[in-house]
Amino acid sequence: MNPDLRTITHDLRGPLLGLLGFTELLLRDSAKLTPRQRGYLEKIQLCGQELKSKVDRLSAAGS
Repeated sequence: MNPDLRTITHDLRGPLLGLLGFTELLLRDSAKLTPRQRGYLEKIQLCGQELKSKVDRLSAAGS
């Protein structure tokens, strides 16, 4: 894999996994959330999962 591509995917994956992890934690305690807040968190989670999928594909393509 190209060293630059490896660095880019690594640098993207760290914060992205943190974002997904915190979103999951917040959604676990969703009884305290309003429907609007839950919807926002679900949207963040969906977008984060889509971005992770793209980073994973980019990493696999560079292998």
